[in-house]
Amino acid sequence: MIRRYFFYNIIIVFLVLQLAGCQMREEELISCDETYQNKEQIETSDSVKNNNLIYVYITGCVKNPGVYQIKKDERLIRVVELAGGFTSKASEECVNLASKLEDGTHIRILSKKQYKKSSEGAACEGKSKTSDLININTASEEELCSLAGIGENKASSIVEYRRSKGLFKSIEDIKNVSGIGDAVFDKIKEYIIV
Repeated sequence: MIRRYFFYNIIIVFLVLQLAGCQMREEELISCDETYQNKEQIETSDSVKNNNLIYVYITGCVKNPGVYQIKKDERLIRVVELAGGFTSKASEECVNLASKLEDGTHIRILSKKQYKKSSEGAACEGKSKTSDLININTASEEELCSLAGIGENKASSIVEYRRSKGLFKSIEDIKNVSGIGDAVFDKIKEYIIV
């Protein structure tokens, strides 16, 4: 009889432990589910944040050239600040610090000597060009004509090439345009971006 009670007590203790274990597992599952949902919300908010961020590459006459992450609607002045500001050699005359930037933009801050050399053919004229570089994917024929070795016919060919073949993927692609060879490219390569 004592054995029977002892055996029943062991079964009851075992069942109580099992029920307690199930209750704890259920609480753990609920806790895990809440953690997973919180993680999903954090990841979603991170992806929303990342959609508002862009990367830009700044080189030339800044103290710390490199790739910087900024908010989508920030201006060039912010990137220059992140890069430690201009060096003493920088030519600030035609750098439009108020210009908005796009993801993947390469900004090259010219030295005073480089600026003087580029200004011989075309004065700055207050145009809002990022660090005086011309984006060959968006420039008008008039802007393209300001480049050394690019006249009206070549500028027109560049615009027509963009319409028919699509945007340039690199500055070297401009050599695919009829009439623009290595000699012309060497004259303009320091003054163009995509």
